[in-house]
Amino acid sequence: MLIIPLPSPDCSRDWNYNMHGDNWVCRCNEGLEQSPINLPSPGCMNNIKINAEFDYRLVKKGDILVVYHLNILRFIPKHSQVNVGKLVDLDGTEYKVSEILLHTPAEHRIMNKKFDAEL
Repeated sequence: MLIIPLPSPDCSRDWNYNMHGDNWVCRCNEGLEQSPINLPSPGCMNNIKINAEFDYRLVKKGDILVVYHLNILRFIPKHSQVNVGKLVDLDGTEYKVSEILLHTPAEHRIMNKKFDAEL
């Protein structure tokens, strides 16, 4: 399942999961467009067509910084020349991969079921 978030104001830069949302501001604080969400059954998605192109690259171990903090394992390119990959959506907009996050436990649920991890 692929979810592409829309851009939002950079107004909760210093958020922290340990605060349980008490330090979120702007639209994040309203709770209307904020993770985590409960995803419906995959059967509900049958009529939705996604035409996205994934382009992931082989990256050398020394080009990636691995950081673990607050149940999130982050894989971050060490410099801007490291090309981890991109996603191109229906209208041709390209989204460059700036980092890869592994949440454990998962933030989101599918049909109210929580999973051990989420990438």
